[in-house]
Amino acid sequence: MDDKNLPKEIPPHWLTFCTVEDCAATAAKAEKLGGKVMKQPTKIPEGTFAVMTDPRGGAFAIIS
Repeated sequence: MDDKNLPKEIPPHWLTFCTVEDCAATAAKAEKLGGKVMKQPTKIPEGTFAVMTDPRGGAFAIIS
């Protein structure tokens, strides 16, 4: 992602991606377990990705 697409209030950061078999199913399960989907599953040329936080607010992404 290009920095020009991020709001100025978001500081430099890392975002860990984990590969999964089914992005939509994994995002739905994460929500049922107390996580929050910040970016719904979205298709891109490399696959489908979603950005989530765990129940304590830690951000991560998944991609299939």
